[in-house]
Amino acid sequence: MASAPRPLSFSDIAGAPTPGTFLCHVGDLANAYCVELNYRHGSNVFSGFIFAEGDQVRAYVNACPHTGSPLNLMAGEYFSNDGSELQCRTHDARFNPKNGRCTKGPCRDEWLQQILIVVEGDKVLAA
Repeated sequence: MASAPRPLSFSDIAGAPTPGTFLCHVGDLANAYCVELNYRHGSNVFSGFIFAEGDQVRAYVNACPHTGSPLNLMAGEYFSNDGSELQCRTHDARFNPKNGRCTKGPCRDEWLQQILIVVEGDKVLAA
């Protein structure tokens, strides 16, 4: 099994907001709800999402390692119906939300790309 890719800074991603950019409030992340991040800089487009699990806030690039397609089909819907795993709605791949590792589906043992964030009080900022 390959190891997880190193988390990326927003400055490593074309089209992403610059480090320090306000992304959302921690309070926006209740009940397995994900905040979508969609940015464009020139011809570069960035899509990601943020969610909270317990007291941990995480962010990932919104691209399945299988085909690069977005995980969600509907806004904010990244979790499986039971809320236990992140789910790619295209090919039903499932991912551990704690580390982004695929646990089921065509990209088993591959990883979502984690993005570094900073939580300051109730604010989530790009790192």
